Amino acid sequence: MELTPRESALFISEHSDHVKINRSAIPAVAQKLFDNLKSGVFGSSWDDHPMHPKAVGPSTVNWYVVLCFYCDRLGIVWADVEIFLIDSLNFSFWTDENIPKYVVTFRGTPHTGYMALCAAINRALEEGKNLLDANVLASLTLDDARSIFRSDDPNVEIPLLETRLQIMREHASTLLSDYSGCFTKCIEACHGSAAKLLKLVCEKFPSFSDKAVYKGRNVTFYKRGQILIADLWLAFKGESYGHFDDIDSLTAFADYRVPQVLAYFGVLHYDDELMQKLLKKEHLESGSVWEVEIRGACLEAVELIVQKTRELFAEAGDERTRCNSILADNFLWLYRRQFASEVEECMPMHRTRCIYY
Repeated sequence: MELTPRESALFISEHSDHVKINRSAIPAVAQKLFDNLKSGVFGSSWDDHPMHPKAVGPSTVNWYVVLCFYCDRLGIVWADVEIFLIDSLNFSFWTDENIPKYVVTFRGTPHTGYMALCAAINRALEEGKNLLDANVLASLTLDDARSIFRSDDPNVEIPLLETRLQIMREHASTLLSDYSGCFTKCIEACHGSAAKLLKLVCEKFPSFSDKAVYKGRNVTFYKRGQILIADLWLAFKGESYGHFDDIDSLTAFADYRVPQVLAYFGVLHYDDELMQKLLKKEHLESGSVWEVEIRGACLEAVELIVQKTRELFAEAGDERTRCNSILADNFLWLYRRQFASEVEECMPMHRTRCIYY
């Protein structure tokens, strides 16, 4: 029997050997989140990210699922295969030491990592490549992919290029065979349930099936599947294709950046063995005890931060401001991005090369 991401987080954090949650550090981060949600300093709106579609509709849905990256304003209007396209490709952008970063310049601005991916998709659309058509995605060749995701440096390739191509083709083929080429059909089949949509996505599109075995239990994280649903909720402001009665059932999204900033804040504590691996920039295998414990503790820590933040809103008599794991994750991810140099100097991220994050 599989544990849900929330159940997995609790089980892993209770049995972890290498990663512990420092509960005494929770209130300070909760206060930061409280202040952010009240002021909007870091922006929790999906619209705040310039490479996200500014016009929402069925075509917005299909775009956001493969790339799901938070980019700075480019103000492009997207279509419906877009959301699905974005979150299908939202994984593994880091590079090793002494290896040039993947950089894509779009409209005069260079972008790295996730944003480079978004820039590449935007560029391809402007060049007339109809990546919003599932038929086109299903028939892409390796040469097509190299052209779409080409870097400013011709000697640098986006990580896992061939794997990304395979995922695009597989996802497009499933959409064409089962959902008339449109991800909105998946959403409609789930009748406003985030839990049902998560189950459908992970079953029908296996690259979203992010799970592991930890101390004899089948644990799940479903990072990309959950962030897909969260992105729909944010993009559509909880309405239409973004309406989910159980949106608060989602956890945070266990990637390599949110644990890093939680460790920076002192919420996560790594033992000496794990810390040495991170400092040496060793690769942690996907599903290894170290990687699973980092991700599980990350999710549970965010749950605790959300609980404490809700208490702060209750004490303030504020019953209107929403706080859930999606918004907490968004805040933490953006905080790490804004203070990247400071965080990097103090706390290394863990390095796992995989398709799940």
